[in-house]
Amino acid sequence: MSSHILVIHRWHDRYALYDRYIDHGTHRVTYVCTELGANSVPRDAAALRVVSATHDLAEVMAAVTDLAALFGSPDRVVALHEGDLDTAAAVRERLGCAGQDPTELARFRDKLVMAETVAGAGVRAPAFADAPDGQRSS
Repeated sequence: MSSHILVIHRWHDRYALYDRYIDHGTHRVTYVCTELGANSVPRDAAALRVVSATHDLAEVMAAVTDLAALFGSPDRVVALHEGDLDTAAAVRERLGCAGQDPTELARFRDKLVMAETVAGAGVRAPAFADAPDGQRSS
């Protein structure tokens, strides 16, 4: 049986040519995207669900649940846009899919975690500290 690959797609143009990276004839490739992104989804996609925002985890999970009912739980979750990496990691974690979960992704997205990881590996690095966001409560 072919695998189900879920793509969280935000591009509104043909920047991400998924049909060049993923064989849509071999795999059941489904997409969750915004209205703007729908026009650039490959024609041979197994299915498409439109959400108002790909960073809205609740809305994306509802779409993923619908797609999983039709094609089975995704074996892989792909997101190429930086703004969708957190959503993809959360979807993977909830579904138990292979790939970066939120904790693993933090090493690449959270600058403090990144610096702590480097220092923890014994790599020489400049001094660093947590920088509060500066918001004051009145």
